[in-house]
Amino acid sequence: MRYPRTFATPDGESHFEDVDVQHDVVQIVPGLPAIDVGAGIATVYSNMLRIPPNWDGDWHQSPKRWFVLTLSGEMEITTSDGEVRRFGPGSIWLIEDTTGKGHLTRIVGDSEWVGFGVTLAAS
Repeated sequence: MRYPRTFATPDGESHFEDVDVQHDVVQIVPGLPAIDVGAGIATVYSNMLRIPPNWDGDWHQSPKRWFVLTLSGEMEITTSDGEVRRFGPGSIWLIEDTTGKGHLTRIVGDSEWVGFGVTLAAS
């Protein structure tokens, strides 16, 4: 298992990296086959999110450390090093570039983007 993450380096630039999730095989439901389970992640709260079609965000830092999961629509993210990634339905993204230049966010196409945000506890 893995997920993409954005982060800021000391020079203020933002970058993507892919994070590998360490997991254990755990039987969650008695009598059913075991599944892969990653370590727990402390969270504070979660929100449903909706962004209108063709929304275009300028450079901005993330206001907090959080996971964003796309339920419908498509979001395009550009980091300050020029890397561009798209997040469609079923994707997850860890946003941690709370300092520096930040990233660009753009909603792709004529459909709204709907997602779920999970705010992480202070580390």
